[in-house]
Amino acid sequence: MKKNLPIIILFFSSFIFGQEINLVLTPDGLIPNEKTENDFLVIDFPNKSKEDLFKESLIYFNSIYKSPKNVISKVENEIITINGFAGNSIRRNGMHVFDMDYNIVIKFKDNKLRIDLPTFKLTTFTDKRQVLHIKWIKFSLDGSNLGIFGKKNKLKSKKAKADIENYYNSYLNKYIKSLKGNAKDDW
Repeated sequence: MKKNLPIIILFFSSFIFGQEINLVLTPDGLIPNEKTENDFLVIDFPNKSKEDLFKESLIYFNSIYKSPKNVISKVENEIITINGFAGNSIRRNGMHVFDMDYNIVIKFKDNKLRIDLPTFKLTTFTDKRQVLHIKWIKFSLDGSNLGIFGKKNKLKSKKAKADIENYYNSYLNKYIKSLKGNAKDDW
């Protein structure tokens, strides 16, 4: 029992203080690391109205983008949609780095919010336009269509998989921490 005590304490502390989001990229897209049928996450915020969650979210997202009016759309107190761009953010290998256009939708209710799993498109231009798909879809002689996962769902690019997971896990965890008051504000 004494050997298991640290594990038990760690489990309960992460349960009590909020578990971090840990999305995993699979051939079918991003999924939570837990087994779920949902294509969204629900995060609880006891004693916070949907208006407060919406306002705090809007303030946070306005603070992280250079031109928020070009990225954020909203339905007051109901939904925020982020249509973002991360240039040169996803590495396929030592030669190819892809830009990422992404979409994240957040919906609000009293005491909780829902984050739809991000969708994204990866493109680059070397001597021609190239698209990096999650799952390789068809053979292209010119290399214009590439895949993170190949035939029989075999992982072809560990770097791309890790970059995508790190990007969204970091992005969403910083956002959640800001709403829970755990983000550092050193000004």
